[in-house]
Parts: sequence; structure tokens; C-alpha cells
Amino acid sequence: MPRSLIRDVFGDGATPSVDAEFQLFTRMRLPSGVHKTTEARRLDDLNERALRVLPADRPLDLMDVAVSTAITTLEWSEQLAAAGIDHRLLAGDSHIDATWLSLPFSDLLLDGDCNQLLLAVVMGRSVDALGSSWRSALVVPVLKTAVRLSKAMRVPMRHVELVSPRVRGYPAIDVVEDDIFVTRPELRGRFHVVRAANILNRGYFDDARLRAAVTGLRERLRPGGILIVCRTLEDGSNHGSFFKADGEGWTVVDRIGGGSEIEPLIAMSS
Repeated sequence: MPRSLIRDVFGDGATPSVDAEFQLFTRMRLPSGVHKTTEARRLDDLNERALRVLPADRPLDLMDVAVSTAITTLEWSEQLAAAGIDHRLLAGDSHIDATWLSLPFSDLLLDGDCNQLLLAVVMGRSVDALGSSWRSALVVPVLKTAVRLSKAMRVPMRHVELVSPRVRGYPAIDVVEDDIFVTRPELRGRFHVVRAANILNRGYFDDARLRAAVTGLRERLRPGGILIVCRTLEDGSNHGSFFKADGEGWTVVDRIGGGSEIEPLIAMSS
């Protein structure tokens, strides 16, 4: 059978290369149309800066939201461990659960409900499920029919998590599907630190939605906990603010670069 990126990354006993992992997540498209990929090592200086403001409690309970493939979550955990900081880290993202359907000469990656085709590999070649090429136009309808027939015939499918394989089984990290606008009861008041990197910015949300997200993330913090808000610019530089939950308001305890672009908005939400 021809090689398949899906099998290379998610197959039993697979030890995928960084390149194979990058190719899979770059070619896969979520229902929103965006690619699920994260550039490695882009938050190293933010992680180092965070060491200055971490609470003294040990072990630390941390949450990283909107983690995409969670590779930067893994790097954060590794930097904490290198600094001798005992911790537990929960990685959350809106698209974690997926289903792998293996058929003769093709492997299909579907969303958790098996309604959306995220990536297809046919005869060793990837097919853009949302693409406009003639190849996608010809192949995708046939694959969708194959999915419907497979579901009707109860063909076995396999659950996979849309995170870096290097994260799976890493002892300090758990992964959960998460909506930053909804705080489930088990997350309330649980974390010493919540990090929101490259998600809380005006390129994604208007001010009302940003305030709602900040309010929800604050509910996850312990008293005196730290909220980290950061954005990586096109030149690779990080600009963020470290907010301490102080009474009913926030205190900025440190910054990196020029600080978070939404720092004034968070201060107004106090």
C-alpha cells in the first residue's frame, strides 16, 4: 500500500518525523477552512519571561488555550521542567477530536462527528477536502460517498487527537477539547496560570467577544492567578502582558515586547 501521511503520524507504533507531522497539519483543513499548524519554538522568550511571575505554589496547575497542535505547549512544559518547576499542564483547543477511516488505497481524516472531511490521502497523495482544483472536485464527492457508506455499514473507525504526536503520552500534559468562551465547572478556579497566545487579538474578535473571553478565562484562575496574553507578529517577535487577578481587577506584573494590544481593554474590564 502507498505511504500515507495519516498512517505515518497516527498509525500504531508510528514515530513520525517533524517533517511528516508538519506536512499533515499544514495540509489538513478544519471545518472553518483554516489549517491546523503551529510554528515551533516561537514562544521560547515568552516562556522564559513567564518564569519571573509564576506563583510559588508547587506543583503548578497551568492551562494553555487555543493550542492548535500543542507543540508550543510541549515546549513550555519542557522549559518549566528544565527550570526545575513541578507542574501539570492542560492543553485546550476547539478542534481536538477526529476520526481516522482507513479504506483500500485511501486514508481519510474526519472531524469528531464524521461529518466533515479534514484530509484525504489517496494512493499516497493528499487531497485538499476544501480545495477548488480539478482533482479535489473529482475525488472529494467520491470520498464523501465512501464515508456515508462506511458509516452505514459500520466500518471500524479510529479516534485520534489532532495534536502533535510528541504531546501524546507526555506525562505533564493532558489534552482537552475546549471553548474559550465556555468555562466548564471542572475548570473553575483550578489554575495558577492560564496562557492565551495568538488567540485574543482584534484580528479574530471584536472588543465585546474579547471581553467575554477574558471574563471566562479569569473564572479558571485561582485567586492571584496569572493570565498571559501574547501575540506573535509576522517578524516573529512576541508582544504580551502578564496580568495578575487582583481582587476584582487586574494588575499588569510584566510585559514582553510592546505588551498585549488588548491590555487597555482588559484594564477596562476590571
